[in-house]
Amino acid sequence: MKSNQESLDLLYKLKKEIEKSSNISLIKQINEMIKKVYNKQYTVSFVGHFSAGKSTLINNVIGQNILPSSPVPTTSNTAQLIASNQNSISVNLNDNQYTVVQEQEDVKKLNTEDREVESIEIEFTSDKFNKGFTFQDTPGVDSMSDNHRESAFQYLLTSNYVFYTVDYNHVQSDMNFNFIKSLNKLDIPVILVVNQIDKHDDEEISFEIYKNRVNKALKDWNLNVEEVFYVSKFETKYNEKEKFNHFIHELDKNRTEHQH
Repeated sequence: MKSNQESLDLLYKLKKEIEKSSNISLIKQINEMIKKVYNKQYTVSFVGHFSAGKSTLINNVIGQNILPSSPVPTTSNTAQLIASNQNSISVNLNDNQYTVVQEQEDVKKLNTEDREVESIEIEFTSDKFNKGFTFQDTPGVDSMSDNHRESAFQYLLTSNYVFYTVDYNHVQSDMNFNFIKSLNKLDIPVILVVNQIDKHDDEEISFEIYKNRVNKALKDWNLNVEEVFYVSKFETKYNEKEKFNHFIHELDKNRTEHQH
């Protein structure tokens, strides 16, 4: 395995070459990789529909209420939450500028000032995660403009794992499966998270049959999904929230095995 310095040297050389072609999106991607390697980041990204509960899920795993769980303008941007030894929020603007703000409310003000916010980086202190462990909350796949979709894919390409998060009632949508298929083509490991399973009603259908239908759909679409977790923020039957949280903690503990 290459050392961090060797990887950085290679990335800087690559960036130098790409800069000659003025491929802005590729340069941004390389910059993300440089930042990730330099800061020794290990990144798990959450993708899914606008109302799939990604932000709440991330807050629950972290054990802190950092991301706003109701839709606000910032949810149309990618937010990175990075375990750190300090608390800070910096905002990347689309004209290669960035600014440091005091709280999330200030990000909303930037949006209303017609300053296009590209992404938000939130460093947070944690006794649960090691320094550099990063959660990415991406825009809802159904609410993305072409611009947002392209931006989200740039960030997904630097992910070690993508947690594709779906609402209990909307698992088997073509949009979900097509998106997972595109992640498979990019060779990014995918975990399917079926959220809000408190909506399940045993009288309508047994949970076993519901799970079998999900597994059959994944097989029919020939999708490569490493794990499927069924979770809810509420204490409810069939909730695998603890198992899910444990899985993410294990990724943090065994980083080198999953690094790519």
